[in-house]
Amino acid sequence: LLLESTAQDIALTYSCGVYIVTTWDYSGYGSTVRSAAENYFTANGLGIGSDRNGVMLFLSMADRDYALIAHGDLANAAFTDYGKDILSGEFLDNFAYDDWIGGFQDYLYGCRDFLNAAISVIFKIEKFNLRR
Repeated sequence: LLLESTAQDIALTYSCGVYIVTTWDYSGYGSTVRSAAENYFTANGLGIGSDRNGVMLFLSMADRDYALIAHGDLANAAFTDYGKDILSGEFLDNFAYDDWIGGFQDYLYGCRDFLNAAISVIFKIEKFNLRR
């Protein structure tokens, strides 16, 4: 319940859905864990707003593989490929010790921090453009 309320608070604050999906085997959703994550996101209508802004950690337990995907302008600005690599480091260390809750919490707090940074940069750019 704490994970759900944290994800909901982040989503409401930043207008960007934050999701954690676990499945035993991803093959029912796609041929790779990444394609499975993309298919799941789309099939379930995830994301917020017209851009469907959202970030999702999709975890396949059978082979302990995962995908971290972002959709929408804000989410893609916040979670670049490099950013996703950094964010992954926040939770993978927990998963290595089967600390799933700790890893999910680190993922959520990392998402909050990345979204906050992205909003801050976007605000500064818009403020700069207004001065021109």
